[in-house]
Amino acid sequence: MDIEEIKFHINEYIENALICAQQSCTNSFSKNIKLIINFISIEENEQNLNFNKSKKIKCLKKRKFISVNNLALEIFKNQYNLSWIDFVLFYTSKNETIIIVDLIESENNKELNFHCSIMAPRPTGYVIN
Repeated sequence: MDIEEIKFHINEYIENALICAQQSCTNSFSKNIKLIINFISIEENEQNLNFNKSKKIKCLKKRKFISVNNLALEIFKNQYNLSWIDFVLFYTSKNETIIIVDLIESENNKELNFHCSIMAPRPTGYVIN
C-alpha cells in the first residue's frame, strides 16, 4: 500500500470513529483531533484487554501527539509487520478529541486491516492527569 492510500484510510477511519461516536453518545465532539500511536506487539496482543486498556492510558498521559502525515509514515514503514490498525476514540471534550491508534503487530501479514471503535465510557468525574 502506498503512503497516499494509507493517508486516505487514516482520514476515512478518523471520520468513521467520529460518526460512530456521534451515533452512540450525546457528547459534543471537538473537531480538534489529536492522534496518539500505541504499538501492540504480538505478545501484548495475546494478553488480556485490561493490559491493553492500561497501556492506552499510559500513552494518553505522555500526550505525544502525531500528525496524520507522520502516522501514515509509521504505518508505511511498518506495514509488513502490522495486521490491524484500530482507531480508538478514547476521549473527547469541547477542546479536543483524542484518538489512540493501535498498530497491532503480526507475523504473517498479507494486508492491512483498518478498524475504528469507541472506548468504554469513564465514570462521571473521571479525570486523566
